[in-house]
Amino acid sequence: MADIFRSPIAEPYADESFAKKIIKLATKFSEANLAKRGVKEVVKQLKKKKRGIVILAGDITPIELVAHIPIICENNGNPYVYVKTKDDLAQASLSKKATTILMLLRPSSSHELKDAYKDLYQKVLENNPYMEASS
Repeated sequence: MADIFRSPIAEPYADESFAKKIIKLATKFSEANLAKRGVKEVVKQLKKKKRGIVILAGDITPIELVAHIPIICENNGNPYVYVKTKDDLAQASLSKKATTILMLLRPSSSHELKDAYKDLYQKVLENNPYMEASS
């Protein structure tokens, strides 16, 4: 398989097994209507100070389309991670159209995905050297 383009600023980058876990859980969040996709929608959620995990595609060109998002995430305390391709995010968001960014919104305390969210939140936070480890 040919190497896929990866932006030089796509850090922290999820390895293959971690990315599969992220995509699998993101699909469940999309099915439960707890995911927002696309730059405009995700930025709107971040400006409203919504809590969640932000997943970006590592093959975005030009990267300037999403270069500001990690800064917003760091300022708001939302962890973020890059996965391999836009097609992975499209699959996770149950869309046929390539997706540059996906945000998994924090579920309510009684929601069945709450524990899975907490686990993923911690793993993404541990994987991100640019954020302080707090929840």
